Amino acid sequence: MGENNVPALQWLATPGVTVGFSRGAGAREALAAAVTKAEGALDTVAVSGAGDGSDVTAGKMWVTQAYHDIFARAVANARSGLDDNGATDDAYEGALYRLAQAYGGRTGDRFSWLENTYFGSGDDHGFGTPFDTGYNGTGFWTFAQAHLGTE
Repeated sequence: MGENNVPALQWLATPGVTVGFSRGAGAREALAAAVTKAEGALDTVAVSGAGDGSDVTAGKMWVTQAYHDIFARAVANARSGLDDNGATDDAYEGALYRLAQAYGGRTGDRFSWLENTYFGSGDDHGFGTPFDTGYNGTGFWTFAQAHLGTE
């Protein structure tokens, strides 16, 4: 979501293999910034009722109603996670991860569609039922940038 120079903790397994990164105590703050950015994206991007951008001002980014609704659900879920003051840093990290994928996944990039709860496919690392949303991992903002109005 446009983050740069993010302080993070590196998690290692023996013998020094990186297994992940986290923001530790900064996770809630990072999630708050991401939710604000995502809410702004919802307000910035037009919804094409026609579904092809012909009803959107020329040059303005647009999405379909389905894209808008799915991303609005992702934002609401992240906001709910943020509002849970008793959540762990790991829970904030998870909410941020899911929101970031919904925001900016890219078609064809395996890691953008794998386990993307909103616009991808996966099986929750074997803990859930396999799913495929049919969007091939293309996140809200990525889709909007590629679709400009023609009215």
